Amino acid sequence: MIKNIAKKLIPSFLVSWYHFFLAFCGAILYRFPSKSLKVVGVTGTNGKSTVIELITKIFEKAGYKIASLSSIKFKIREKEWSNLLKQTMPGRFQLQKFLRKALDSGCQYAILEVTSEGIKQYRHKFINFDISVFTNLTPEHIEAHGSFEKYKEAKGKLFQSLKGRRISIVNLDDEAAGYFLNFPADEKYGYGLGTGSWQPADEENDELVYKQVRATNYFWMLEREGITFWIEKTQFKLNLLGEFNIYNALAAICVGLSQAISLEICKSALEEIEGIPGRMELVISKPFKVFVDYAFTPAALEKVYKTIKKLGPELNKSDSKMICVLGAAGGGRDKWKRPILGKLASQHCDRIFITNEDPYDEDPMKIIEEVANGVEGAAADEDISVPLHRILDRKEAIRVALKFAEPGDKLIITGKGSEPWICVAGGKKIPWDDKKIVREEFQNLNLWKKYEILEHKADLKIKAFGSTKKELFSNALSGMEESMKPKIGKSEQKISREIKITSLDLSALLVDFLSEILYLNQVNKEVYSSVKFRKFSDSPSMGSGQANLEGELFGQKVKNFGEDIKAVTHHDLNIRQRTDDTWEATVLFDI
Repeated sequence: MIKNIAKKLIPSFLVSWYHFFLAFCGAILYRFPSKSLKVVGVTGTNGKSTVIELITKIFEKAGYKIASLSSIKFKIREKEWSNLLKQTMPGRFQLQKFLRKALDSGCQYAILEVTSEGIKQYRHKFINFDISVFTNLTPEHIEAHGSFEKYKEAKGKLFQSLKGRRISIVNLDDEAAGYFLNFPADEKYGYGLGTGSWQPADEENDELVYKQVRATNYFWMLEREGITFWIEKTQFKLNLLGEFNIYNALAAICVGLSQAISLEICKSALEEIEGIPGRMELVISKPFKVFVDYAFTPAALEKVYKTIKKLGPELNKSDSKMICVLGAAGGGRDKWKRPILGKLASQHCDRIFITNEDPYDEDPMKIIEEVANGVEGAAADEDISVPLHRILDRKEAIRVALKFAEPGDKLIITGKGSEPWICVAGGKKIPWDDKKIVREEFQNLNLWKKYEILEHKADLKIKAFGSTKKELFSNALSGMEESMKPKIGKSEQKISREIKITSLDLSALLVDFLSEILYLNQVNKEVYSSVKFRKFSDSPSMGSGQANLEGELFGQKVKNFGEDIKAVTHHDLNIRQRTDDTWEATVLFDI
């Protein structure tokens, strides 16, 4: 409140000088570290954090020592930590301090997310940017800047601030491409799919001479949930969803090419990426899909909805639904977009939950109503009817949305992504994690499939699932025990047995664990319904070179087994961590 009053009372030129002076002091205090680094600045409305993640992976694959800073995380070489500031581009002293640490750690490149608000407060000043990247431009921060044109001009100041061998990289399919290409640079790259409406007005203009990097034969596979495209004769297959991620990949590839990194290295680096935290992140895959995404602008939200809608239903259901949970930020941030977000939800979603996001000092229910007005207005104008829920508690909204989801449906939760806080009145922050809440509530609904029996010509094959490795082992046990078709006697006496296994690695540990239980089944004529682990080392412990577990089995006596399992085999054994961070194991049994 005091801060807002001060802004109104103090002349704008004094505020500008104040920010400029702080930027200068920060640079002096940390001895202008960017002069000894190559600095890449990424700006635009959407996609900045993803592009930074992709550039980082490419440069690391090429052998460079990298520091990067985005709304997702901070990274200096091998050390990473989450961005808990609720601020994409930190204040002047923090930014210069970060660059000094990067330099002192031996980094050669620093890759920074550059925002219009940061530029407005001179946070980019006294940083020697060598490369500037423009992703896209759609209306955002209009109330803060005064107009869309001023918002664009703020982004352009990054390109104006290039030093040394100036390199600019621009999305050619964006309407603002010409504006950013017009800034002087020693080397320019333009990327795209060739779908944009912008065309250079003057081919004689030297400022518009650039190298083109275009994706061809591009598509994204519904079955594999990844994007595929070609650059010249090099094919890229990425584990990311949506056409917009082709643009993000192209931007990162252009940065790599500008530094003489080959397409082959770019390809190898990008194809290793499993996903970006909080960006189209698949949290639950079965029996329905649940995604978490950061989208909070109308343009980003529409792209996310269109991408999710193109996903084929899990179970070939023609009536697969898309359920959407969304909100809008408070604090006077772009109130104009709230009804537009609601309208987009009404156009794409089959059921809508409007909930709290970051209200700051605003009334959260008022924000919810303004988004709901967009839903209801669109319903009246377009004669559509979409079930609408207003739920203030974001956790409750996610819980109810999960209850409505059926096998084959798609649930998308937007607005927070990987952000660690919900910002409320009085400057308070409530710890938050959309992904964690989804998993907790999903577990509480008891919808998690423990295992499934796979078809096999002669033997028995089981695929087990678990949110942790311990749970994976426990569910593999359940799958094996159920497959033996135990015939329970009259006695209801419960029994328990100690189990202790030592193996070479995680795969061997699973086979030895199941083999030991199978032995106990047959010798004692017992079936075990659960296991409680006291110790579980899922990787070789230091010095011993072994993986091990200790625990207690719980079960009961049986008369006999309807299916005879002879042995647990290593054939086709596979244990892997899935993109939603859960675990999966496939085990073949000899019967």
